[in-house]
Amino acid sequence: MNTGFTLILSLLITSIVLSVGLGVFDIIFREMALSGSGMESQKAFYAADTGEECSMYWDLKHPGFTYSVFATSSDSVSPTNGVLCNEKDIAASWIITDLTPTSATTEFKLEFANGSCANIFVIKDSGSVKIESRGYNFTCDSVDPRKVERALRVSY
Repeated sequence: MNTGFTLILSLLITSIVLSVGLGVFDIIFREMALSGSGMESQKAFYAADTGEECSMYWDLKHPGFTYSVFATSSDSVSPTNGVLCNEKDIAASWIITDLTPTSATTEFKLEFANGSCANIFVIKDSGSVKIESRGYNFTCDSVDPRKVERALRVSY
């Protein structure tokens, strides 16, 4: 008679241990996913921050140029080379849009060694400047559902 009781007791203990183990595994799995998304978010934020800092540097300091390197209106002349961000000449590939007699938008992209990138928009309008930098953890052109975007906007 005691043999049946031992079998039921061992099944009960095994079920309890298995349930606790699965619960712990679920917690560990979720924490790892959360940690990974935090790391990806950090990569996107730092890409956006780098794009914003580089834009402010060239707009305010403009070393080697007597004026801001970004277009200010349809009458402005922007350089076509010599503007380096992340060791890449951004002036060679930037796009200038929305040209009016008092405003212009300069758009360029930065790509980084860790796979992240940033799309930067420098909007100059009647003396005011807005810089919008959107950083991504993957390449800027990817449509991956795990892609994280972080943006910074500076106005002065």
